[in-house]
Amino acid sequence: MPIKTYKNIDSLQILTLDTNKSILSCTSRHAFLQDPALFSIFFRFFSLNDDIITYEEIGQIIRESKSQFHMQDSPDNIVANKYIFKARSLLKTLAIDDFIITVRGLGYKLSARWLPVYQEEQPKTDGNNFIDEITALIEDCIKHSDQMKIVQSNSGLTLIEADQHLMLNNFTRMTQSYQTFFDAYSAPGNSVELLEVREKMMKLLFYTIYWRIGDRLSESQFRADYKNELKVLLRQIKHYVNLLS
Repeated sequence: MPIKTYKNIDSLQILTLDTNKSILSCTSRHAFLQDPALFSIFFRFFSLNDDIITYEEIGQIIRESKSQFHMQDSPDNIVANKYIFKARSLLKTLAIDDFIITVRGLGYKLSARWLPVYQEEQPKTDGNNFIDEITALIEDCIKHSDQMKIVQSNSGLTLIEADQHLMLNNFTRMTQSYQTFFDAYSAPGNSVELLEVREKMMKLLFYTIYWRIGDRLSESQFRADYKNELKVLLRQIKHYVNLLS
């Protein structure tokens, strides 16, 4: 099912993204999104809650989708411009040239001529419930990291000083929600996405039991990195859950 459908207020064209098949469609034309980075960009635009997608965010999306060494020496605006050019070229094959517009010096946003077509609200699925619980857990961990003292070991490594009860509670919340989600989506053809979610959840585990370690970071740097890395993990988990849903 498409994440969201957009409609042009002038031409009445309909543009949809089918996340299961990685197909972008407009009228009778279709384009396959074979490049995972390009798919991630369109996925972000079709999930857009903010006015602007910044160069930095697009750069981060690209590097998450590609090898960590991909264009590593290029600034975010160069990386973003390259892939937005690819996105616009693909849109032109669908006879669309006004979907993504440039916000000079900041990034890109959707044209005001394209408006989302909201579908009738559906009951929450097991995937929705899983995302809600993981989001709440991450928000609680970020709040805790803002309140707790960041300690530094004799080796210069920094970490959050957390009590055992809180760590156990977070672990229980995480495993219970994940097991319910896994049982609900265990079906033929879902193995790749389920393995991807599991890999992200294993990394998330270290953050939720406060085993995330920094190397000679100040308290403010540690908290900022901790928050940003959790947000990246959440976005990655949402991506694969949406593919399953």
